[in-house]
Amino acid sequence: MKTRNYYKDVFAHNYDRFTTSGYYHYTKEVKEFRKIVKGKDLLELGIGTGCLAELFVKAGYNVEGIEPSEPMIIELMKKNLPIKVYKQDASRLETGKKYDAIFSHGAIPMAVTRKEGIFFDTYIVDKDDFSEAMKRSYSHLKGKGYFMCGVQSGKNDNILVGDFYRNESHIERDILVKTHYFREGTKWVSETVTARIWPEKHFTELMEGKGFNTKGMNKSKTWYIFKKN
Repeated sequence: MKTRNYYKDVFAHNYDRFTTSGYYHYTKEVKEFRKIVKGKDLLELGIGTGCLAELFVKAGYNVEGIEPSEPMIIELMKKNLPIKVYKQDASRLETGKKYDAIFSHGAIPMAVTRKEGIFFDTYIVDKDDFSEAMKRSYSHLKGKGYFMCGVQSGKNDNILVGDFYRNESHIERDILVKTHYFREGTKWVSETVTARIWPEKHFTELMEGKGFNTKGMNKSKTWYIFKKN
């Protein structure tokens, strides 16, 4: 399965509007991140429009990012942030640099707390491609560097926040379809992406096979932490 999930115009144009509605808690996430990562050089996988990266810059970090979606990069560039962005898929990651921490907030992957336990959702659906993405992430970290996954709640499949609505539906045992709806004037527009769900045990085994040490979730349940051995 070689499914590519690149957000297109609808999602890119509306992304900042729904993230500022209270859907994410970026300020808290940066505060908790700073308690863990002391180095200043960061790489975000799936930087999107830079909502979270902008706060890291303001906190004194040097931030770079990769993003495969051209519409998302266009929106990011409008902000004139001091951030270098590579138009890349994480499975093809190559920046020629090493970082104190690599993080993924909500895509490649994110940790999700569901009633059945902790899972990791990733928009890189193909298992071999995702394995390669984690291998390349490991090689891009400095010694004792961190790989940080943002944590989200998966208690509700259907989420309505302001002018944003998300519907999630399982189509296979470990495949999830997410459709994001945005209100534009008097109508709703939508985009759909597909994610693979990894149970916590399977995901940590994958990461440890790449050389990472599993640290687990922090006390505030904002980040799931791995460290380079």
